[in-house]
Amino acid sequence: MFQHLSRRGARILTVMAAAALAVLIVAPAQATPSGTISSIVVSTSAHPPSTDLGSGDTPFSATNVGAVSATIGTLGTFGCDGATAAGTLHAGSNLDPNPYLTFTSLDITNCASPAGVDVDVHLICDVTVTADTGQTVDADWIDTAVTGLMHAGASGSPCVQARDTNTGGSLCTLGVSGDTEADLDETTQELGLSGSGLKVDGVTGLCALVSGLNGSTVTFNLDMALGLGNYPSDVINAIP
Repeated sequence: MFQHLSRRGARILTVMAAAALAVLIVAPAQATPSGTISSIVVSTSAHPPSTDLGSGDTPFSATNVGAVSATIGTLGTFGCDGATAAGTLHAGSNLDPNPYLTFTSLDITNCASPAGVDVDVHLICDVTVTADTGQTVDADWIDTAVTGLMHAGASGSPCVQARDTNTGGSLCTLGVSGDTEADLDETTQELGLSGSGLKVDGVTGLCALVSGLNGSTVTFNLDMALGLGNYPSDVINAIP
């Protein structure tokens, strides 16, 4: 009798194993949806990944992560102590609005150059960040590079200003305008500013005597960790 039950049990186990394999073949694990970017939303770890917690404006603050530097034309590369920023996230559907970020403040402090000129960088008008249309993103916050641009003002109307630290700009002031790369890493909630699209736009004081400085290229090396309001579990999430 035990032998009979053993064989019957073996047959049952065989049938169950075959059924389980069939389920795996017919219904593979679901992949997280991805597709062309459609919206920037606020998501949270307390909800499903693509949960839109509502369109509208949410304040953010930011601080630098790692080293900060800026290369300003013929003045060379400035190593800076740090950076802080604040502004507003504009969440909505169909990339409306786009820009999705507005910086109302950005302060990069104690930037020292090999030439001996120390400068601070700040805003004299708001700068914005837009997301590139047509890029592919995931519904979860796992995209490491949601590409976009930071807009620092049109030529003749710079929104970024660098001024000498010692005199608060009496010795040297220069404006910075143009567009530069601004890529969001959703996994760390860090915005990286880089690229060579910014230009010196207007120079005063002794810096005006530096040949070729006005119109020269400005490059930032800056990663900033973004935090939304008072809710540390909330994240900026680009979804298809």
